[in-house]
Amino acid sequence: MITIAMMDTLKHTDTKGALSWSHMVKMSRFGQLLAAIFFLCLLVNGLIFVLRLNGYNPVVIVADNASSVPRIQSKIQSSRTLQQSSTDNDSQNKTSTASVLESETKGKKNITVKIDTSTKSTIQIVNPHNFPYLVNEADMCKEAPELIIVVCTGVKNVKERQAIRETWGTYVKDPVHKTKVVFLLGATDSMDMQKNLLNESKTYRDIVQENFHDSYRNLSLKSVAMLKWVKTYCISAKYLLKADDDMYINVPNLLTSLRKRKEEKFILGFIFVGARPVQDKRSKWYTPLNEFDEKTYPRYTSGTSYSMSVKAVPDLYAASQQIKLFWLEDIYITGLCARKAGVHQYHDGGFTFMRRKPTGCDFKSAVTGHNYKPEDLYKIHKELYSSPPPKC
Repeated sequence: MITIAMMDTLKHTDTKGALSWSHMVKMSRFGQLLAAIFFLCLLVNGLIFVLRLNGYNPVVIVADNASSVPRIQSKIQSSRTLQQSSTDNDSQNKTSTASVLESETKGKKNITVKIDTSTKSTIQIVNPHNFPYLVNEADMCKEAPELIIVVCTGVKNVKERQAIRETWGTYVKDPVHKTKVVFLLGATDSMDMQKNLLNESKTYRDIVQENFHDSYRNLSLKSVAMLKWVKTYCISAKYLLKADDDMYINVPNLLTSLRKRKEEKFILGFIFVGARPVQDKRSKWYTPLNEFDEKTYPRYTSGTSYSMSVKAVPDLYAASQQIKLFWLEDIYITGLCARKAGVHQYHDGGFTFMRRKPTGCDFKSAVTGHNYKPEDLYKIHKELYSSPPPKC
């Protein structure tokens, strides 16, 4: 365009080939105008590119046919992957619209600016946990308990479950301590064992079974199943206790400890800080670097038994869906998932992962003890609640 303009100008030169002063001025102004327009176009295009790069659509000005008042509409849509979930998932994908009215000033017409600030947020699910129930007790918490106890057990551990029902699990019958107990299991390949389990479920109505293979390496799946079940069927409870089936639990002492907590969301148990992954391939707890590459595990509670407020359960379950499954369930649930969900862990000396002496006196002030056979549970319970009480 500048070349054509110069040729046109040359046609009006004098016979000596010199441009007149007026034509020189015109050409200079015309060139400046073209340069300014070209620079403005570059600026606008660059701005649009940056806006689109950040997820914004360019502003569109639409004429209002009714009043001929310009209306600026900007739709802002962003989609991002959430790496921290400390809020309820149901709050996502909601739309909020803000309308701003600019008042009329000195002959200028009113302009209505409508900004659609809706955001469509998505969560990257890496652990969906879509296992169906083989056995379920959906009405277990129809009458809201104060405490729901989930005992993680194996299909073959019939004697352990029965011992719990007849010792510390008898608190389900206590109207003062509103407590419920369910036994959580995975699937078995044995048709006979499954048949016996179904008969046990019909008798006691306290079995919950999901269709994943029940094994030591799948304990994290079982704990995620616990969170999912409580979130779905027992969200009305106030507290949750997770326990293995070789534990003795002093339920009154547990409730006393839980009722002292003032936090809305918390985990309570025996806390480990600064534990390191085991790199010895001969160890039962060997963890290769490709499964966990941090130098130390996050703060976590012993998985033998830990408790929490039920209000923390949805956050922990949501976190578990976004974190790759890690086979050490206590580190996974109370460490990695708790860290992501922002749920703090608190140490309670009444909890232990060690074996206390199987006596009533040793459990008089305790909350938990670990590594007991069914006969130990009967002995502890009998001594702890004997009449008169034991002299310790």
